[in-house]
Amino acid sequence: IFVSEQSSGMLHALSINQKLKSVLLISEESGSIKQGAHINLINISGKMRFEINETLLKQNGVLFSKEISSLAVKIY
Repeated sequence: IFVSEQSSGMLHALSINQKLKSVLLISEESGSIKQGAHINLINISGKMRFEINETLLKQNGVLFSKEISSLAVKIY
């Protein structure tokens, strides 16, 4: 599920919903990793990059490859 910056208030509610536990949550707002996003898109010098919350992905049983982690600018 992509959670836009305008809908970021819903991110925490989505992240604690047990029915959505294994659903990938992607956001675009600073600090959203701490609110429960698995991946957060960020703009660095005009290029889209991302940070990833490996700990939360593993806890929620969301499968991901090591290649994805190697491309992230920050890993939590």
